[in-house]
Amino acid sequence: MILLSTLMNDNIDFENTLKIAEKYPNVGLEIFPLWHKTGYDLVLEKYKKRLTQIPISVHEQYYESEHSVDDNDERYAFTTMATKKSIALTKELNGRYMVYHYNNMEVKQEEREKMLFNTRKNLQEVKRMHDGTLDFDRFIECYKKYTPHAEIVLEYYIPDEKDLVGIEKDIEELLEKGL
Repeated sequence: MILLSTLMNDNIDFENTLKIAEKYPNVGLEIFPLWHKTGYDLVLEKYKKRLTQIPISVHEQYYESEHSVDDNDERYAFTTMATKKSIALTKELNGRYMVYHYNNMEVKQEEREKMLFNTRKNLQEVKRMHDGTLDFDRFIECYKKYTPHAEIVLEYYIPDEKDLVGIEKDIEELLEKGL
């Protein structure tokens, strides 16, 4: 599989890159969102039907975003909004996956742990079992059919108190589904 990045365009319209991807089997696009650019939503809407016909991945927002900032940083609101939109776009286009970077800026050793903490906390605010690219209901269906006796491991990175509530909701949902 070959995925061409829409970043290779010098503006928000990626028609030329899309045409190349449509020409070849096993060639698709990595959508590099430009949520900070006026009109970008309209460009996506214009190509949405065509994009569902080829393999897609989505890269998280890079420009003007930073995942490792405190929620009082001016970039926090935009980054959270852009991440949510990128996750939704990945789902809507049946994307193969979404690329997510922990940070988009230089990491100074003395700030590393704080940045990692912030990134993990910020990611938890936008992603739970049904928020990823996995069709979770289909996963449950296949699990019950093909591997009903296999263990399911829920792997979370060191949760904080706020996330413990979300983890319990995940567990309750799995139990309600008979797992």
